[in-house]
Amino acid sequence: MLSGLECPGCGSQRAVHSLLHGDIGAALGYNALLVVSLPYLLLLLYSELMRTRRPRLYAAMHRPWMIWMVMVVVMGWWIGRNM
Repeated sequence: MLSGLECPGCGSQRAVHSLLHGDIGAALGYNALLVVSLPYLLLLLYSELMRTRRPRLYAAMHRPWMIWMVMVVVMGWWIGRNM
């Protein structure tokens, strides 16, 4: 509110609420990055839950370049939504 800029997570709670009610269009309007990244987040959660059964999946999801890629996407989203 202080700067007038939206953070990368702004609208996430409203987007999740809209998704739970089946309104994908509204969810995309609130925070498109959250909606688009849901498959990745679900895969990340799955790899975390199955880390002892599927250690190669866990290792693949936690490689340094994957972490950097997520950071670049979030920073790009932050810059793009405020232009």
